[in-house]
Amino acid sequence: LRRQRRMCIETALEEVTGDLDILNIRVHPQSPAAGKQLNEVVLPDGCHVISDADGTEVARPETTLERSRRYLVAAEPSVVDDVQKLLIG
Repeated sequence: LRRQRRMCIETALEEVTGDLDILNIRVHPQSPAAGKQLNEVVLPDGCHVISDADGTEVARPETTLERSRRYLVAAEPSVVDDVQKLLIG
């Protein structure tokens, strides 16, 4: 039942995200965004930090991108490389 539920969720996610990429990114300790609040980081147009990877909190402007912590990011394919450079380095 758990696997079936997961498959339904993944299918639903694919249906609503279309061409968007949902990235699970660990902020590298030396990346340009590490230790900064989202409102201090210039994210490329076409991306949004959704939450920490644990899904325990929705990302807000005051969310700090903690070093070595994972975050879920929605991004248009054209900006994925820029997002990775900013968060991973």
